[in-house]
Amino acid sequence: MSALSASLSGEFELNLIQNSLNSVVELAKSVGFSFGLISPSLNLLILNNPNISKILCWKTLRKLNEVLPDGASLLNEHFEVFVNKFFEYFEENGEEKISNSEEAWELAELIASLIRTFAPILQISILLKLQHKVCLTVLSPSPWIGAIKLLNALLENNHEGIPVPIQIASNIFFREYTSENTEFKEQIIKGRALCQIYKRPKLLLLGQSKEEEVMVNESVVV
Repeated sequence: MSALSASLSGEFELNLIQNSLNSVVELAKSVGFSFGLISPSLNLLILNNPNISKILCWKTLRKLNEVLPDGASLLNEHFEVFVNKFFEYFEENGEEKISNSEEAWELAELIASLIRTFAPILQISILLKLQHKVCLTVLSPSPWIGAIKLLNALLENNHEGIPVPIQIASNIFFREYTSENTEFKEQIIKGRALCQIYKRPKLLLLGQSKEEEVMVNESVVV
C-alpha cells in the first residue's frame, strides 16, 4: 500500500512539474521578446533542478527557444553544454542504443532548434566538433533520425566559417531506405532538397566575369 502511495505521489509530482513548465512556455509565448529579461535565470533553474527529468528539461528548453522571438531564449549561452552532453550519450550508450533513447532524441531536437536560431553567433569550434560527430554517425547503414535531423539543421543554417558537408550529405540522403517512419522520410526528403540547392549553379550576376562565376560555383561544393 505504501509503495502504491509513493508511486501515486511521484506521478502527481511529475504531472505538476510538467504542467508548470507547460504554463511557463505559454507565458513566454504570450509575453514575447520581453521574456528574455528572465531567460538567463529561468534557463539555469530548469537545467539545474534535480526534480526535472532530462527528457522534460530538453523538451521545455526547445519549446521556449521556438516560441520566443529573435533569440530571446538566450540558450546559445549553454550551447557547448548541450553539445558535450550529446557526446556523453554516445559514450554511455553507443550508436546502437542511442537510437532508442528518448532523452538523446529530445537533446538532438534542442540542439537542432538552437542551430536554426543562433547559427551565425555560435562558436565555430563547437559547431565543427558537432558536425564531425554527426557526419560519422549518419554514415552507419541505418542512420539515427536524430543525427539526420542535426545534419539537416547544419546544412540549412550553415555558418560561413564552416565547410558544408555536401558530399557526405548527398551520400546519405540519396540512398534507398526501407524505414516506414514518417518523420524519417520527411527528413530524408528535406535533406535531398537541401543538397540540390547547394549543388545548383548560381546565376551569373550582372557585371560578374565568367572566372568569378566558376569560383562561386566551385566554392559551394566541399
